[in-house]
Amino acid sequence: MPEMTIEIIACPAAEIDAMLPWAKQYYQEDNLAFDAARFKRALAAALALERGCAFWLCVAGVRAGYALMMDGWSIEFGGLISTLDEIYVLPAWRGKGVASQAIIVLRDQLFSRGGVSMNMETTPNNLQAQKLYRRLGFDETQRPVFRVSLNQA
Repeated sequence: MPEMTIEIIACPAAEIDAMLPWAKQYYQEDNLAFDAARFKRALAAALALERGCAFWLCVAGVRAGYALMMDGWSIEFGGLISTLDEIYVLPAWRGKGVASQAIIVLRDQLFSRGGVSMNMETTPNNLQAQKLYRRLGFDETQRPVFRVSLNQA
């Protein structure tokens, strides 16, 4: 089967509400708690501060998924880093190259902006995503991730 061409279309802040049902479905599939108000508030702030970007992943003009990229800076890695914070492809579009192509395009866009590293994480049981990330050249880090919630919801 020939690979489809994926269009990466910026999602402006005015369309965040349209992304909410997609995000809710993604969170449910990954067994994560979903808070629509928090999602909306956090994404709107990231877009307003130009710290992140939201994208629709489209095939022939049809929305097949979404992706969220959040920018940061690393002294250790020497510059601009970006995290693929979320990528979600509707079940009907999975296995057709949508996520693969989107990640490659987003990686190349980051590189063209001077980015030095692209990061992502997944739940431990999402073996399909881990396989995809490895196939695309991402390495699993050996560093434990630690986090503290500051509860500034």
